[in-house]
Amino acid sequence: MSSFMVTHKKEGLTWFVSAKTAQDAKENISGIGYDIDDLTVRHATSRDIYINRVTDIIENYRKEASRFQRRFNTSQITLIILSSLVSGIGWFASRWIITSLGIAITVITGINLHFKYREKYYNLRQTADQMEVEYNAYKLDIGQYGGENDATIFIKKFEYLREEQQKRQLQLEQSSHIEQKPLNPNQ
Repeated sequence: MSSFMVTHKKEGLTWFVSAKTAQDAKENISGIGYDIDDLTVRHATSRDIYINRVTDIIENYRKEASRFQRRFNTSQITLIILSSLVSGIGWFASRWIITSLGIAITVITGINLHFKYREKYYNLRQTADQMEVEYNAYKLDIGQYGGENDATIFIKKFEYLREEQQKRQLQLEQSSHIEQKPLNPNQ
């Protein structure tokens, strides 16, 4: 089995098909209602497959950003509610209730500071937006795209954005685990 890229000449639609021959690939697509004479077929290169995956990668970054944003917003709403409860029931509740609420507030705040949900979702969303701008520019032949090597330039830029995101993520993870130095240098 080989990977083929099948393109509809008139509509500009593209499919990636695994088939034994180019003719089999054409027949697979014509089976979903397209005229076989309007289809062109060529072997799919690794670049073709990579560029086809770009939208999925961007979507995954957005989903992960949304997940971190939900965690951050949920924890912030919980902190607001717990803080309001401490103020609101302070005059008639027992000390252990107020103490428990204070401990819960402290734990949630510590979790937010440690896991850095806000920074993670911001970085992921920013990277996804930059990736989408580059992808749209590539698809529309805008800016640096439009020449012979535009796929190579796009892939390099896209990979650079992924690497930068990984570095920022790693930096956030490492800053959560940095050992604190003692205040007294003689210790």
